[in-house]
Amino acid sequence: KSYDVLANPAQRRAYDSVDPTFDEAVPPSNANSKAKFFEVFGPVFKRNARWSKKGPVPRLGDDKSTYEEVDSFYSFWYDFDSWRVFSYYDKEDTEKAESREERRWMEKQNKSARQLKKREEMSRLRSLVDHAYACDVRIKRFKEEEKQQKEKQRLAKAAAAKAAAEEKERIQREQAEAERLIREKEEEERKTQVEAARKEREKQKKAMQKERKAFRTLCQEYKYFSTDADRVQQMENVERLCESLTIVQLEKVRKDIGATADADAAKATF
Repeated sequence: KSYDVLANPAQRRAYDSVDPTFDEAVPPSNANSKAKFFEVFGPVFKRNARWSKKGPVPRLGDDKSTYEEVDSFYSFWYDFDSWRVFSYYDKEDTEKAESREERRWMEKQNKSARQLKKREEMSRLRSLVDHAYACDVRIKRFKEEEKQQKEKQRLAKAAAAKAAAEEKERIQREQAEAERLIREKEEEERKTQVEAARKEREKQKKAMQKERKAFRTLCQEYKYFSTDADRVQQMENVERLCESLTIVQLEKVRKDIGATADADAAKATF
């Protein structure tokens, strides 16, 4: 019968699953397990690796293991897929069933017992992984490094935001200063133009006053081209010309009168 068991793959697996020499103990999560983490948990994971359907099974590693290695290890064991079965513990021998109904009942009882054993086995392995994770000094270090990295990123982000805000403020200040300089320049140019226009008007005013004075003096020399009877009227005509003619026109009239040979010709020109 032993040969039949060993020759049958299903029965051989059932037999191997209940190795009486296998140590199913799970180390507790305590100070000693934390202090001697690798010595305590390393051998336990190594002997439980025999039940894995998948390979290769990652090792616990050591204190120098990388975050990726440790993460891969726990990911594997938290999703551990065991080939271990518990049909060897079946209490009901279906071959002894006297009817189909009794055989089905026996199979149902055996299946229920196997599922219970399987759940207990998975719970045992889950406890092993949970205790290891709680005691693993690397996890605390990785979390602290992650915290520091996040804090570093937060500070870098804050610094970048501050720098961006300062740069924006600097650009705004420069733009405001440039706009102020433009306004000042425009205002200065406007004032220059206004002053130039004022000076030009003042110049034209003085030139007109000079030309009017010269015209009046010339007319006065010719006694306003009149007799005593109409002198007042002619003086008024002279003033109307001074007020109505432009400086160019007034200058031309003055020069034309000044170019005449005698009083009669001057009067005629006037």
